[in-house]
Amino acid sequence: MTWEQKLEALQALGQISLEMSRPGDWYLSYTFERKEGDLLSSECVSNAKTPEEAVNQCWEWATDENFYIVIDAHRETREAVAWNGYRWARVHEEAA
Repeated sequence: MTWEQKLEALQALGQISLEMSRPGDWYLSYTFERKEGDLLSSECVSNAKTPEEAVNQCWEWATDENFYIVIDAHRETREAVAWNGYRWARVHEEAA
């Protein structure tokens, strides 16, 4: 996938924007989180030299097969998904 296609796939998860804090420092701002054991992580990628690097870093974080993505984590519309190599697929979360 190109970095533009990855960004488009990430946009399916919710609001996401490509930001530049200063020349040569790109990052993505987004509203979803990653489920890591009992914790939710919302790591913000930073210090990427190009928009492509920022998107690729976020993509690697979001599609790590050891974790899954949570959308609307603290709302009734909560949804869990993971990248299956083709699209975002629902993940069944066990009740705590």
